[in-house]
Amino acid sequence: MRSIRLYQKAIMVTLIAVILSWISIMNPSVNADASDPTPSATLVGSKKVVAPGESFTVKYGITSVSSDVYAQDITFEFDPAVMEYLPDSIRSLQEGVIIINEPSTSTPGKLRVLLASLGSQYPITSDAEIVELGFKAADVIQDTEGVIRLTQAIISDSQGEESVLQPASLTIQITVNTELPGDLNGDGKVSIGDLGIMAAHYGKDSSSPDWSKIKHADLNKDGKIDITDLAALAKKIVE
Repeated sequence: MRSIRLYQKAIMVTLIAVILSWISIMNPSVNADASDPTPSATLVGSKKVVAPGESFTVKYGITSVSSDVYAQDITFEFDPAVMEYLPDSIRSLQEGVIIINEPSTSTPGKLRVLLASLGSQYPITSDAEIVELGFKAADVIQDTEGVIRLTQAIISDSQGEESVLQPASLTIQITVNTELPGDLNGDGKVSIGDLGIMAAHYGKDSSSPDWSKIKHADLNKDGKIDITDLAALAKKIVE
């Protein structure tokens, strides 16, 4: 009789284990990790590859926030020999979120930005791009790689509780164009053939639909193909 009871007990224990396992499979949330994702910073560039002297923008944002964000203290670092911050270029991308300070350029390669929401109706509550900054690539003479790093990012909720965001970085490639200026047809020389190409596109500018294909004819890089470009190309032909 005792052996029967022990056998029945063993079957019951096994049955309970099977039921619990089934519940776990059908309801993953029962045993899921309840901890919140780690809040992180993001950096997104308008371009990944730029030419020497070319400007570009960088957007800072946050992801996986677990509480409303009302204030932020962020620091960017970069190599000042590779790129520079464009003063007065920073702007908020969120309604009701303002930039408290104009980032100082007194320390080369380092920018600190303070952000604040204007009242309880303007918290950051979810993934968002928050500010945009402008940079300009240095006039390097060989291909160079530059990195913008977010070395500090502290956020605060309405109760003054601070959280540190996971850092972020953005790599920008500065590529030197070794093509012969004025060689529009790619034959390795500047000649009347190049002038014919430029003449055919005379008067076009950066708003033209095919600008990406013909912008190399804009020799002085002012966003249009005009008499100045024709004169510059003619000079190269007769040199």
